[in-house]
Amino acid sequence: MTHPLNSSHARELIKAAKTGDRDAMGELLGAYRSYLRAITEAEIDGALKARVDSSDIVQQTCLSAIQKIGDLDGSNQGQFVAWLKRIHLRNVQDAIRHNRGTEKRSISKEQQLQNSSSAPREPPHPLGDTPSQNAIRRESTDELKTALARLPEDQREVVQLRCFEVWEFQRISEHLDRTHDAVASLLKRGLRNLRKYYNTIDPEG
Repeated sequence: MTHPLNSSHARELIKAAKTGDRDAMGELLGAYRSYLRAITEAEIDGALKARVDSSDIVQQTCLSAIQKIGDLDGSNQGQFVAWLKRIHLRNVQDAIRHNRGTEKRSISKEQQLQNSSSAPREPPHPLGDTPSQNAIRRESTDELKTALARLPEDQREVVQLRCFEVWEFQRISEHLDRTHDAVASLLKRGLRNLRKYYNTIDPEG
């Protein structure tokens, strides 16, 4: 692929980002937002495109990258991109698995509706209304931790497990002994509250 940053400049940004430089991390993530979106579009087939919001998945990847940048083994642009892509593909595949499961449940609900007008409504999409159409550009790890600390304990734990530890919904549900929909609701509220605590959201997301 053609990298959007000069190799020497990218190396400097990566080195700075690993020490907690929020501007450096923001520039790195901003440079690869289009790349992450392209990966999402390539991985998700037409039937799921209407259910999966690529901006949501990109945001999850950015949050994970901000938290885990210190774990990056390497300092050149190629290594950074490979690391970022691995994180993103896990998020994409989780979204695909979840939405395919939701689609099957939706078909089952429709069949139930044929026999009962009081059949329960289809549970909401875990991400619900888009938590943010913006990628986070300028947060440092310290700022992220501060924002997370302001979340209610249950929301904080779900956001950390899903976005930073990249756990699947099923695993989180079992770990917390909560239903899938309860976990999805906590994630939705947690991401919405996180957004409130940042002042550096890209207005064009």
